[in-house]
This record gives sequence, structure tokens and C-alpha cells, in this order.
Amino acid sequence: MRHLTRLGPALVLFTFLLLPSPTRASDIVVTSGALSVTGITGGPVFSMAGQDFAVAGVGGMGRVEAARLCHPCFAGDRIWLLSRFEDDLGAGPAVIDNIDYARLIYRGSMVFGTNTFVTLPFDDLPLLTLTASFTFGGTMLGFTPTSELIFSRGISGQGIAILKIDRDISTGGYNFRSITYEVGTPIPEPTTLLLLGTSLIGITAIIRRQRKANKSG
Repeated sequence: MRHLTRLGPALVLFTFLLLPSPTRASDIVVTSGALSVTGITGGPVFSMAGQDFAVAGVGGMGRVEAARLCHPCFAGDRIWLLSRFEDDLGAGPAVIDNIDYARLIYRGSMVFGTNTFVTLPFDDLPLLTLTASFTFGGTMLGFTPTSELIFSRGISGQGIAILKIDRDISTGGYNFRSITYEVGTPIPEPTTLLLLGTSLIGITAIIRRQRKANKSG
């Protein structure tokens, strides 16, 4: 396997060390929103909300492993959907403790990561979309344009990561298009998947019985 796979253990340790300690009373659990990065040199665009907390921002600095590794990547490669945003997190409007702010400047550190790799399939589609569940954590600070500190919170959440890559005919591989972390999207539990599978089996059995009845009639 290429160098992509060998990066796995190091990246797992890297993310583990950067994730925040257990949630404190002042920390925020983000329950809705999304963060996305488009293009190999793109910056984060986000909108996230939790209890008495809503922030939106554009710009900032980040390191997106999927973007770096899919430049290009190839069928059979395994990619970890890890992204790290450090120091400059961009700027935008916010609502903190029911107070509206037209524009805050965000600082801090956020790490988004999956606990499994996604494997690029052997496919000739012009656009591939791959998904995996993720968790994220970090610290965010919000300042007014005059450098007044408005908030400093630990933040965390979970959801579904969506990676989109484009077919590159010249190399036979794929190039990074975008990654989106949809926060708050329900992650199916094993029990839910089992119930879903059982339901599908039941529905299939009913359809088969109806078809047999129609044929015999």
C-alpha cells in the first residue's frame, strides 16, 4: 500500500493529542451546522450552533489531509478524512448568550477526524463521493475588530464527513474537490443498522409473497 496508509497511526496519535479534555460546564457541544473546504488551497467556511452559541465564519488557515493526499490519489488508496485548523479560524457573525455580533474574529484550534479510513473504489465515475462518521474538538475564541475578547470556549461535536474527488484522466487517479463535515448528522448505531436490515428483509419477503400470489391468481 502506498504512503497514504502508513500515515494512519501517526495521524491517529496526532488527533488524540489535540482533542480537548472532557467537556467542562462552560464548553459547547455543537449540535448543528457544517464546516467545508473547497479546493486544494481553500480555507474553511463554517456555520455551527449549540446552546446559547452560534458562529459563522469564512477564511482562516487549515491543513486538510484528504486535500494533500488526493493530489492525486488512486483507486485502492486509503484516506483518513482528517482536517486541522490552527490559530486563524476566519471571521463572521455570531450570537453568544443571546447577544448578536455583526462580526467576530475567531482564533483557536479545531481538529476534525474519522476513526476509520475510506478506501477509494475502482471506478471510472467523473466524481466520487465518500463518507465516514467523524468527531471533532478544540478551542475557539471570538474577538471584536477592536480586539475585545467576547468568548473562549471548548467546542466538540460529531457527524458525517463527505469527501468529493474528481477523476483526473491525465493521471488515471482523482483530485480533491471538497470536504464537508456535517455536524449533528445522526450516526447509525449498530442496533439501528440491525433493525434497518431486519425491516428490509421483512419488506422483501412481503413483496415476494405478493408476487407469488399474483402469479398463482
